[in-house]
Amino acid sequence: MNCLIIKMGGSGRRFGHAIPKQFTDIKGKPYFAYIFEDFQKVTQIDNFIVVTNPKYMDLTVKYAQDLLGDKLLGVIEGGDSNLKSTYNGVIFASKYLNDDDILLTHDITNSSVDSDAIKMVIEAAKQYGAATNGTEQVQTLFSKDEDNTITGTVPKCSVASGYTPEAYRMELIKSCFDKASEEDLENMTSPLAVIIDKGYKPKIVFSHALPLKLTYDKDMETFLKIHGLWNWI
Repeated sequence: MNCLIIKMGGSGRRFGHAIPKQFTDIKGKPYFAYIFEDFQKVTQIDNFIVVTNPKYMDLTVKYAQDLLGDKLLGVIEGGDSNLKSTYNGVIFASKYLNDDDILLTHDITNSSVDSDAIKMVIEAAKQYGAATNGTEQVQTLFSKDEDNTITGTVPKCSVASGYTPEAYRMELIKSCFDKASEEDLENMTSPLAVIIDKGYKPKIVFSHALPLKLTYDKDMETFLKIHGLWNWI
């Protein structure tokens, strides 16, 4: 079984709107509904778990049931950090998945849903235990100090940008999160960071998917243009 946790419990502080960006209304339905529709078309995903902001539970349940249908295992509340929300999803998933099943996590603000990239990361997780999608660096990377003075360059071959979905064997992600401290869950920013901290070496797989993440207003403009929704206002 391949089960995807869709994480949408964030507050969207950097987006600068009155409501979190994942709940922004676009042509009569929230942004997250478009992502649900895209994932429903991905044949590699057998089941879904949605972790949401508790203030928007009813709205999330409505669209999750309508759009994800029989593949939906449940909609649950998120925690007060990204990884605490992830852990809530992992605990819920452990009721349904076997040790060798693949659990994936996806941040709703990553708006690119690419079936080929998802297939690749699932296969890598089966082989290596954990994996993420990623892109190779093409721009010059600088190191800097706290005053934004450039202090050097970083070799592009030594770094990569990761983007979700990440994928893991169920037994591995559950055991690593069970061993994580409260501080880990508060400060680490990725499930893979927890796994690496416990001594494992995940794999990164590169694809040609567009790694678009909604963080600022301009990112939403790009999403709307890609989906042919630019004139929605």
